[in-house]
Amino acid sequence: MFAQKFRRSSIAMSAAVLLALTACGGDSGDQPADGSPLKIKIGVAAPTAEQSLPAVARDLGIFTKHNIDAEIEMIPGGPQITAGLVGGSLQFGVYSAPAPEVGAVQGAPIKYIGTWSHRANLGLVVAPGINSVQDLAGKAVAVSSPGTTTAIYTDMLLREAGLDPATGVVRRNVGGQSAALNAFVSGQVSAAIFGAPVTYTALANLPGAKLLIDYAEQDFSWPYAGVVVTNDYADRNETTVRAVIAALKEAAAAYQDPANEGRIIDIIATFTGTSDKELVKRSFDVAVAQMDPALTPSLADHKNVIEQLAHTTPQASGFDPAKVFDVTFTE
Repeated sequence: MFAQKFRRSSIAMSAAVLLALTACGGDSGDQPADGSPLKIKIGVAAPTAEQSLPAVARDLGIFTKHNIDAEIEMIPGGPQITAGLVGGSLQFGVYSAPAPEVGAVQGAPIKYIGTWSHRANLGLVVAPGINSVQDLAGKAVAVSSPGTTTAIYTDMLLREAGLDPATGVVRRNVGGQSAALNAFVSGQVSAAIFGAPVTYTALANLPGAKLLIDYAEQDFSWPYAGVVVTNDYADRNETTVRAVIAALKEAAAAYQDPANEGRIIDIIATFTGTSDKELVKRSFDVAVAQMDPALTPSLADHKNVIEQLAHTTPQASGFDPAKVFDVTFTE
């Protein structure tokens, strides 16, 4: 159903984007004649330490240094970010696979232009009494929404445990990490995959809950945090795109500088809405260890995503993963 809706809507949204970009002109149009800042809007899909990088660039004054006026909006769910990019309400999207790949294989003209996290900092948190994935058979499991990172990781773990992703558990599409946390802590679901620091918040708020699988410790390449644009926006606004990539690279370097640790943790705490700094510190420790300051997209990441998508998305079979990213702006 989601795929059918996306295919129908993407044609109309793509036309709207093309009309808007044509009206704006070429690359020279993205440089204000009076030298005023380049205005952009960035949609961010999840309150995780990894996806906080634009907030780091903003709060440390790095965007301002690069003459960028960035508005950052939290928009739960990768498919919604894709729709915003294609529809023109967003210029940049910061999110994780598989949503950008789902959009690309279904015809959305989008691509990654930078990736700074290549391993999912996710954890499967389960309620008391659950000791294996097989124990979840017939029980309620929360996922954000179809086409999101938590949805595809849920499918993966169920298949590996011999359970049918569609019928083996009762899936609850709750709409986002905060909603999944509330559903888990209140006992409405028996398990959910969370991104840190929400992972640790879930463990702290339900006595007896346990981290059954820690994906951050697994050697599985995945584009967990990156920046995505439409092909047309990149072509027509090269100056802006290069400025944003330069700012995010500088923010990634600042993220890894030990002198900035306290400030970065404060930014992540505000960005994720997490008041417990110890939980934020745990998230930061994983994120900083995996941070790629070069922001270089990886073919291996996207091969893994396309292989997983092929289980549920027919268009992914035989799709070239090199079509979903562009290293031009990070070289």
